[in-house]
Amino acid sequence: MRLSLMAITTVLCLIVTGTSLGQDAPQYRAVFGENEVVLGQKITGWDAPQNAAKLDDRLLFDKATGVIRYLEKLDATVDRTGPFIELFNGDVLLGIAVGYQNENTLSGVPAYFDVHLRGSLVPFGSADGTVRIKANRVKRLVFSAESTQKIAMVKRDPGTVVLTNGQILTTEEVRWSATGLRGISDTSSFNARWDELAIVVPPVDKVFSDMDAILDDLLAPAVDPEARIARMVTTHGAILTYRADMLVSQQRESNTLYHAVQPAWSLDSISAPFDEIAVLGYRLHNEIPLSSFPATLLEKRSLIGFSPSWKRNQNVRGGILASGTMFADVGIGTHSYSKIAFAIPADIVTRFRGYVGIDRVAQGGGCVRVKVFRGISG
Repeated sequence: MRLSLMAITTVLCLIVTGTSLGQDAPQYRAVFGENEVVLGQKITGWDAPQNAAKLDDRLLFDKATGVIRYLEKLDATVDRTGPFIELFNGDVLLGIAVGYQNENTLSGVPAYFDVHLRGSLVPFGSADGTVRIKANRVKRLVFSAESTQKIAMVKRDPGTVVLTNGQILTTEEVRWSATGLRGISDTSSFNARWDELAIVVPPVDKVFSDMDAILDDLLAPAVDPEARIARMVTTHGAILTYRADMLVSQQRESNTLYHAVQPAWSLDSISAPFDEIAVLGYRLHNEIPLSSFPATLLEKRSLIGFSPSWKRNQNVRGGILASGTMFADVGIGTHSYSKIAFAIPADIVTRFRGYVGIDRVAQGGGCVRVKVFRGISG
């Protein structure tokens, strides 16, 4: 497989057109190919095979007129408030872990968490509201809304367990059970029930690495091996990456349209209400965003004495990456001057491409220059 590394921040200018704008404000923004933006009011036809989907009168997946690369619901806001699970590839599943099953070597089913979904997500076929999430793809588990607001944003090392009473414990090994977890180190051990857990950052897996989990998106099942990889962001803050040709549209209760997808880290399909999808992004089957890889900030400085921290898939203020009329769902938002080293597997990456621009939050001022070095860690 030829793997291309994709680093999208923004480009500087695009052709902007509109469909059926009239006097009403547009509801959607779509980007086709590299340089065409279309504004529209209504999406239809996505309750059938997606090649029938339209933004007003414009087909979204027609190769003759251009295939969609980015779709944004303009009035949508993304607000993550509840418990969630963060995956190594940057995805976020809204829900709370309620159980754990060890690997079944006879059936070939890996170890997994039972997760009760939240934030309008529902299982595609399960009646109990739970899905099975591969345990070695999990980077962090946040168990409560209070944890989200108070302590979830603090970066913690692998092997950290935060309890609901505020106690912070470290462990070299975690053993899960029906009642909770047991942390084991050379000098001590502890037990914690499920309802006592606030945040868990599992220890580093000795067999399946975080890099394996990141590359897993390329290996997700697909009808067409060259089907594009899609990334969905919901208004509740879920982020789901999947193969575009595996999406299933379904009408559920009250004739609500849902899109069901199965990320590589899930053993089950997960459905999201279409009206609550804030952003959709698409990339080639062999592309990985630069923002997916582990990174270290080597240096930053500012002439004004303050420079915000760099962000993955957001601008420095937490908004969508945008420059002029270019929009991207993945990329790096950073303040100049920043020097960032990414851990990229050189043996499988063959190409690097990206777009660079001044984000809208700069309000039209400043300049931009990017240097990319290979094999430099300091």
